[in-house]
Amino acid sequence: MSRISRLPLKALHYFEAVCRRRHIGKASEELGVSYGAVGRHIRNLEAHFDAKLFTRENGQLQMTAAGARLFEAVREGLDCIERGAQHLNPEKLAGKLSIGCTPTIGSTWAARRICTFAETYPQIEIHVSNIEPAQTSIPHHLEIALCYGKPAATGRALHELYTPQIYPLCSASYAHRHQQAIHNRSFQGMTLLHDRQNSWRRWFELAKKPYPEDARHIHFESTLIALNAARLGFGAVLCNMLEIEEYVRDGALTQISSKGMPEAHRYYLISDKPEEQSLRARLFEEWMVRSMPQQDGRD
Repeated sequence: MSRISRLPLKALHYFEAVCRRRHIGKASEELGVSYGAVGRHIRNLEAHFDAKLFTRENGQLQMTAAGARLFEAVREGLDCIERGAQHLNPEKLAGKLSIGCTPTIGSTWAARRICTFAETYPQIEIHVSNIEPAQTSIPHHLEIALCYGKPAATGRALHELYTPQIYPLCSASYAHRHQQAIHNRSFQGMTLLHDRQNSWRRWFELAKKPYPEDARHIHFESTLIALNAARLGFGAVLCNMLEIEEYVRDGALTQISSKGMPEAHRYYLISDKPEEQSLRARLFEEWMVRSMPQQDGRD
């Protein structure tokens, strides 16, 4: 018997979705099967490897050490298959792929993912167009759209990509100038940079701190502009960690409180239904979904 025939491939496919979504219910929706079917495959997989793959902590699904090792191996295997697939029939991949995203998404977390995908699949000619935050109607000429806020998905497939938490951030130099106000989380005398999406007042309520009445305020229409103002050292901004991952990595921004709050909206991916998708769009969708950070989830 071959190695492949011994492996429960369908169960591994279901396992990968559960690990990525950290939620059996969300994985079953993505896979288009019942909750019970996913659960059975996970139990069969645990029996096959004689190892516990998940535990529950405070009602949340968590991978065990064995589960994390298997997940890494499965992801590496899928990536290897994906890289090899592009060489089977490169002509089938050749052509245009139209992607929509908001300016903030396109300028932050999606930029590296889109460009890395383009390097991996040079046959695909990628065109990226702007959509608005919380835009509900997505033009059908866009094969894939990365949305901030839930769009209308009439006749199309909709996937929840990520539920962000937002945190206060500022430049290192600004944090140094206001270290006492940051240390006691009063933010007295600081400049608070606002955008249309998130509320500093709500953040202070959740942090159980009084709203700093002597704070200065600058209001921007765009998160991207507010983010850039913070990077330049003009105040503190509320952003999620996906939006600022590059800035934090480069040292341009620093997180000044561990207190987070839910983002005003979630990130979604909208696409054509599987039977109507091009191979280019399907590969990009799978690439994007796998690249998103893992989150805790509740069943």
